[in-house]
Amino acid sequence: MEAIIKEQQQGTEHPTGQQTADYLYYNSSFVPTKFGMNNVGAICWCNSMIQLMLSLPSVNQTLLECEEELKDNAFASEYIKVLRATLPNSPELPPVDTSRLAAASAAILGGFLTRVRTECKNLNISSSQECADEAFTLFIDMLGCPRVEKLFSNVYELIITCKTCQKRVSSVRDKSYRIQLFTNVHLEDQEKFCRFLKIHPSECDYYKCEKCGEIMSKFFRAEKLKMLREVVVIIFNKFQMKDNRWFPQELIFRARDNKPPLKYKLVSKIEHSGTRFGGHYWVQSFRDGSWCRLNDSSVTLGDPNPTSATFMIAYHLVEPGAGDVTISPA
Repeated sequence: MEAIIKEQQQGTEHPTGQQTADYLYYNSSFVPTKFGMNNVGAICWCNSMIQLMLSLPSVNQTLLECEEELKDNAFASEYIKVLRATLPNSPELPPVDTSRLAAASAAILGGFLTRVRTECKNLNISSSQECADEAFTLFIDMLGCPRVEKLFSNVYELIITCKTCQKRVSSVRDKSYRIQLFTNVHLEDQEKFCRFLKIHPSECDYYKCEKCGEIMSKFFRAEKLKMLREVVVIIFNKFQMKDNRWFPQELIFRARDNKPPLKYKLVSKIEHSGTRFGGHYWVQSFRDGSWCRLNDSSVTLGDPNPTSATFMIAYHLVEPGAGDVTISPA
């Protein structure tokens, strides 16, 4: 743990190795209008997950571009139908049928469950209440679109130092759709928050050293950020920590080779009341130029600020120089 903190203080390698021209920036043309969804029986987790995804323009743009190749995927097809009906300048005839949109979540969930039962026969998931975190990765996988997966695939290098031989062993996790921010450390400003995302400790249960054969249990490794993509999703350990977990409205990371910094803005957050065994999910998202609270079929004024209910937050990459932001030296 002390070695990780020392490395944080000395500075870390800045992400990313990607060319910025390879990215899809935030584009409001691919963000649907705000609308509510019916809860037909403990599917608030599904409604919230759909609303979070709809707030991510790079995902929507990519799915529309891949529509033809996804035509046999019932889940992706139902999702794309909603996009076609709700995007700005949609070819659908106005006015938008809000009653049809309210029922859309049931159709999307039906396609999702069909896909799960086909692709993951041993997985037990249904139309009853599920954990939004556990469903999140499955949602992306069941869309069946590698280009969408890439939008979420931020890369961390996992660094382990053997307690006996003091040798450092590193490996790369190349598929991480969300970042677990399970920490007792209170990150009360943007710089500290971004620094923690760059490199932070995580607890491990077991590791056998490849150098000396020593077996370690209950130890800390370092997770060092190596590459960022369009979407950064962070989950808090809300079921264990009920206090208000602060987070910034924007993330800023310096890129390599004097490229413009990577800047992300908060676009959606899932909130939860109750326990891991039951409760209620709703989402707050940036839609139609302002924040709204989407609580199943209810659509009201939203608030992007941290609350004790905040469970998952989603940031999207924006173009360099977008917005009025002061960039602190990294």
